[in-house]
Amino acid sequence: MTEFFQQALHWLNTHPSVAKPIHHTTRTFGFALPDGRQLAIKPLKTQITVFAEPGTWEEKLPIEWKVVRYARQESRSHHLKNCAPRLEEGSSAVSLALTSYADFERFMRFYAAEA
Repeated sequence: MTEFFQQALHWLNTHPSVAKPIHHTTRTFGFALPDGRQLAIKPLKTQITVFAEPGTWEEKLPIEWKVVRYARQESRSHHLKNCAPRLEEGSSAVSLALTSYADFERFMRFYAAEA
């Protein structure tokens, strides 16, 4: 796991007013926001993959961020079933590839502000 993934995980685990842990596997960590929306983070070699619920927060995303929008029927990480069930196949979801802790903080400002 990258250092910035560890920082992001630490941030999520130490801000219970913003995100509470749901479940985690070895490589996928799920959290719930106070309004019930969920997110999951997953480390990759040089980035963090974040899965989140769609919303108006997406309008604020920088154009250079790699974003994948999943329709309900599209497959995605099977770990979401336990870690963030509202994001698993059968529901719409958004995936972001973040390459720094600063990007993670920026994402959280957008996503949490919608609550």
